[in-house]
Amino acid sequence: MDQEYPDVGLTYFDFNQFQPDRVAKENHAYGYPFLKLLMKLWPGNWNAQRAQINDRIDAVNEETKKKKKKSFHVIRKVTKREFWVFVGLLIAASAHRLGGHLLWEKDRDIWTATEPINYGIDGKEVMPEYRFRDLRQVFPYGFQDKDAEDDGDPWHMIRGMVNGYNLVRSLWVAASLKKVMDETMSAWCPRTTKFGGLPHISWICRKPEPLGTEFKTVACSSTGIILHCEIQEGEKAMKAKKYGGEFGGTVACTFRLIEAAVHCGKKWRSRKQAALDNKSEYFIGDSWFTSVPVVEWLSEKGHNYCGAMKSNYRLFPKAELEAKMKVGAVVLPLHNHARQGELKMEKRWVTHDCWFRLGTTLISMTVTDCWKAFRHHVADDKAKEMTVVGFADRVASDCLRNKFPDTIEADDNLNLMPTPVLTVEVPTGNGVPAADGISPISVATTIEDLSNGHTRIVNPDLQASGRPKRRTCRADGCRKETHWLCGNQACMSEAYNANGRRVRGMFYCDAHWPLEHWKDLHPTSAP
Repeated sequence: MDQEYPDVGLTYFDFNQFQPDRVAKENHAYGYPFLKLLMKLWPGNWNAQRAQINDRIDAVNEETKKKKKKSFHVIRKVTKREFWVFVGLLIAASAHRLGGHLLWEKDRDIWTATEPINYGIDGKEVMPEYRFRDLRQVFPYGFQDKDAEDDGDPWHMIRGMVNGYNLVRSLWVAASLKKVMDETMSAWCPRTTKFGGLPHISWICRKPEPLGTEFKTVACSSTGIILHCEIQEGEKAMKAKKYGGEFGGTVACTFRLIEAAVHCGKKWRSRKQAALDNKSEYFIGDSWFTSVPVVEWLSEKGHNYCGAMKSNYRLFPKAELEAKMKVGAVVLPLHNHARQGELKMEKRWVTHDCWFRLGTTLISMTVTDCWKAFRHHVADDKAKEMTVVGFADRVASDCLRNKFPDTIEADDNLNLMPTPVLTVEVPTGNGVPAADGISPISVATTIEDLSNGHTRIVNPDLQASGRPKRRTCRADGCRKETHWLCGNQACMSEAYNANGRRVRGMFYCDAHWPLEHWKDLHPTSAP
């Protein structure tokens, strides 16, 4: 097996922000590092998600206006500050170990890791309960994939969030050589219908919460961060996915997980080189993932696999296999326990909305990933001892006290990245990246700066039915069709070849906007 990577972890993030003197509440130059870390691993483009929520608010207000001719309750649009306050409230219920509705139960101070917060009956210091309820009913619409909806995908309401979760990790998490595959559950117990609004639910009797949405996942064995997750959508739907027709649902799912996780951290220099060199990596899986086709397929691609197929006969080398699998045996169970057994966000927020439930699952997975990254990179003893609940407390505090603007701006619905995400590696004097492999130096110009004048619009070219025409996404390797393109006049006159036909304009699906467009506009600047 090849030598382990020397640089494992979250790339392009300055963990020096977590030095004790910089996170102390007495620090007047406090930089909200816990919120910044959450934003770094947030599943998708949060500003674009906020724009979709506001689109839904417009639709709800219009529907309500038609039904009620006289007075009716108008939902205000979500500001940047409110978006993170709402997320902070979701996390705060886990941090305080309270049912979400109890935050507003009475006028009192609830102590956090830094200072008390009075949620109050009227939301004294954060957000009134009526406002939270307004946003709660529209929040899941921020995570939908509108292109997938047009394609008839029954999971479109959560597809955008899942795709965003996977994309962010594939770009910024430089994973270890050894990767572990397992499953995780989002508990859901239908009351009045067979699936409770979901297209499909799974039953895994050995799980503490056996009924709900099952995700097959692959994680980094060193950091414990989940690198990729895939919803189990039912036998027929899984066979229709890549490799499914040839190998069947189970083997095909394993192939897709491995493909997504190989050389993860695609923006980091060593992982780029590893991909070019086809550096051998090591995958570990239980009996669900293990099969002869998987081992043969991985061997052909130059990678290694360890997993048990059957262990119930006397000549099976059970002890030797368990020793080899020990490194990965607890990685995902510990992640699942932190999320389900400690944070318990799904239990803190009781709901009849299946998409809100899946949203809280992915948010709690993200908080757990942030905690794993924090413990991996921060050397301070107190940081190593911080529990996931204590970490969630700090994240919630940063979210609730964020300094984003609290007004709706003219460009609020533009689909732009709000924070710098493209950075460059700056070597030290000996030509080697910083000791932990993470450089805090950022490129001077951000995606938001370079995207001025480049906003995404719906294709003005219409079909006979009146619906916008769809074209293949311009991103390399993407075959998804979308009706969204850059509205800049120069970009609309550009042309490219896709699936054997000439496409006029620069079209990008939700998963590749705006990052791939920025790279197309500035090919020499992209890392």
